[in-house]
Amino acid sequence: MPDNETNARRAAAEATRAAFEPLTGGSDDYDRLLERIGNARFVLIGEASHGTKEFYRERARITRRLIEEKGFHAVAVEADWPDAYRVNRYLAGHSHDTPLTSLSDFERFPLWMWRNQEVLEFLTDVAEFGATTPEVRRPGFYGLDLYSLYGSMDAVIGYLDRVDPEAARRARREDRDVVAARDQRIGHTEAMALLAAAWPQMMDADGDPHPCPHALPAALCTPRGRPGL
Repeated sequence: MPDNETNARRAAAEATRAAFEPLTGGSDDYDRLLERIGNARFVLIGEASHGTKEFYRERARITRRLIEEKGFHAVAVEADWPDAYRVNRYLAGHSHDTPLTSLSDFERFPLWMWRNQEVLEFLTDVAEFGATTPEVRRPGFYGLDLYSLYGSMDAVIGYLDRVDPEAARRARREDRDVVAARDQRIGHTEAMALLAAAWPQMMDADGDPHPCPHALPAALCTPRGRPGL
């Protein structure tokens, strides 16, 4: 039995070793990876731990090559939407931010998730590349996290204040329960429960989402299609 276990471990080690591809720091490090990616529209890049410099650095190298060589123009990250959208506006040339100041809205723990040297260098490189690219193809930077319920709500209402004050007034009325939760300092879990309670009404009979579910405040659907959001 020990011999069988030893042989199995040896075989596993050899298989793993055969799958490894050495990284030398050269420009051809990820050539084979990009070949395997081919014409894929989506590439998911993970990490074994948050905040590890080496993972951030290599992820940035891969992402730059996807942008520059494969024509990718959307980077979706594990970050809050409003905070990341400030970075997006900077990359699009719609703000007076610098790479450093564009990260300033990341104020919730852990700050080092995105406000770090590797991300700063990545944004600097992407901005330089975007400056030579037609505006509609400039790389964007988008947050996918849902932890910023109140911040996202404020961002939507702030946008409506600028483009449609009457819609902003309706949004404030319709979002009053969520606003009350914020004012009472209800936590994220409890606030999300307000939305979760409406989930059964968000789908039609076929299991598809309603264009604008009655269970949700209409303000969440109103901004769709409006320019600049």
